Amino acid sequence: MSFADEAIREFIHECQEMLALSRRALKDLQAQPTPEALHSMIQSLQTIERSSQIFGLLAFECSAQAMLSLSDGIALAPDRPMDKPLAALLREGLDLLEEMVEHLHKFKTEGEWTAAIGKLAQQSPKAYIQKELLSTTSSHTQSQPLSSIFAKFPRLINDLSQELGKQIVLEVRSLDLELSPLASETLKNALLHILRNAADHGIEFPPDRMARQKPGHGTISIQASTEAEQLLITVQDDGRGLNPQKIRDKALQKGLISADQATDFTDIDIEQMIFASGFSTKEAVSKLSGRGIGLDIVKTSLAAILGSVEVTSKLHQGTCFVLRLPLNAAQSLDQPA
Repeated sequence: MSFADEAIREFIHECQEMLALSRRALKDLQAQPTPEALHSMIQSLQTIERSSQIFGLLAFECSAQAMLSLSDGIALAPDRPMDKPLAALLREGLDLLEEMVEHLHKFKTEGEWTAAIGKLAQQSPKAYIQKELLSTTSSHTQSQPLSSIFAKFPRLINDLSQELGKQIVLEVRSLDLELSPLASETLKNALLHILRNAADHGIEFPPDRMARQKPGHGTISIQASTEAEQLLITVQDDGRGLNPQKIRDKALQKGLISADQATDFTDIDIEQMIFASGFSTKEAVSKLSGRGIGLDIVKTSLAAILGSVEVTSKLHQGTCFVLRLPLNAAQSLDQPA
């Protein structure tokens, strides 16, 4: 992927904002540990973690996760100062993340950037952060079971449920299948994006669901299967579904289709417009969506490894995404140089 595009620049800007917030929160925690300061730090690091996952920037993701793990050790005792070694380690992690952000825009390929990050990790004097970064690099060169990818999602949905104030149940059915490093990473990031989209856009709040005679909790299911030498991953929710007319109007407004196409296209054709670059019907910007990073990145990343994605939906009943990847390609793709 190109590191000169608008989405990456937005990622860099967002990281800088979140790191500034984390530094202020750490300063507040050192002065007087409070739930508000801790929440600010955790929320900022989670934002970096989520955005890193979208782009497959493993060193950023792993560093943010390491920082979140360290944050678990902060004791919220009003009369007890923050542990100095822990504070020093958190500052080291923030320094490393800032150095990584500064390096990010200098490289044109992910290979060049990953190599630079590897050198940074080796130079880090803090063994904890170094270990986390290097273990990520190691795992990125080995095949991974599909089940290990799916195992990451229950925690994600649980966190999203709490953050959004919704009740969401995740159902998972995997396969006994090993994927190449590139295929597993691409698939993981695509599914992360689709799951966030389902939780944020798809699943309604409990009162809205019950008003439509639905259970208060929403359900998202992920199921893996094979069909005609293809790996199929189906992600289905029982949420509000897509509104074809709303999509049609927004596509017209953005100039993505002509008036004739708006008339001629079927609802199924129109639903595929959600994969168009920059397309969104959501008016409000949130930390989960609305930052110019749409479902087009899912379609583009899958196409790069010979895969595809399509969507079907029924208004007020739910949405279904089907990801397809040739089995031979999924199991034999090499990492890019």
